Amino acid sequence: MAGYYRQTFLDTARRRVREAEWLLADPKVRSCDGAVACALLASECALKALLLFGHGADEDEELPAKIRQSLFGTAQGHAIQRLWEHVTPRCQSSIPRPRRAAFQAALAALDQAHRYEHRYGKQRPTQPDASQLVEYAKTLCLCVSEVLPS
Repeated sequence: MAGYYRQTFLDTARRRVREAEWLLADPKVRSCDGAVACALLASECALKALLLFGHGADEDEELPAKIRQSLFGTAQGHAIQRLWEHVTPRCQSSIPRPRRAAFQAALAALDQAHRYEHRYGKQRPTQPDASQLVEYAKTLCLCVSEVLPS
């Protein structure tokens, strides 16, 4: 069984941010829940890429079994704060200093949004709320991109 790769997570995070921005900008799209779902997925993927990098792994199968099972084998792997807690302290401190406050604000805001409720349309965020969450996801992905080697 093929694993999940760090570069794939990073590429997916970047792509999902672009999709979220596109969904917000498209006048035909009346609901913003899709943009929020993309933003949350982008954040999750960026943090998983950072998690793998911090553990010196190129794919999830190289992670310690306990971490791999809890974050890649259960729904807990979708929780933004839970993912951040498993990122190594060395990686956490490598977030560029000027961006740390914005990064922490993004983490907190994105962790409050419920991925499945947005994905299945149970929550209908307003345009300003969705725009803010997309910006937070963009900030998070940018910070992670600056830490990870290309």
